[in-house]
Amino acid sequence: MGPCWQQPGKSYLRNFCRDIKLPTDLFSDVIKIDYVPMKSNKKTAFQIARDDYTMADFRKYLYSWSAYHNWQQKYGGEGKNIADMFVGELKEEFGWTDDTKLRVEWGTFYILARK
Repeated sequence: MGPCWQQPGKSYLRNFCRDIKLPTDLFSDVIKIDYVPMKSNKKTAFQIARDDYTMADFRKYLYSWSAYHNWQQKYGGEGKNIADMFVGELKEEFGWTDDTKLRVEWGTFYILARK
């Protein structure tokens, strides 16, 4: 689905908005905090994780992605569903079912500033 992501929005999120600089003439006391799973040394107040995330949940999550909808519009004819295809590949490769529980963590970041 890579090429189907809206840009530059996906790139901003993927790199935690590192390329966006707040105008120093408009904002002061800027604080930016990132949490990158498996890389950050400590969790943040806004760390998001679940221990009971199933493959069925993951499929539903895929349906919320703009890239899913863009892919479906472009290539989804003849009953093709990229979410079903992707989840099906994962289930086949790892022997998972729709009820297989996964531990998932999302990378998060936030920027605080005074105006």
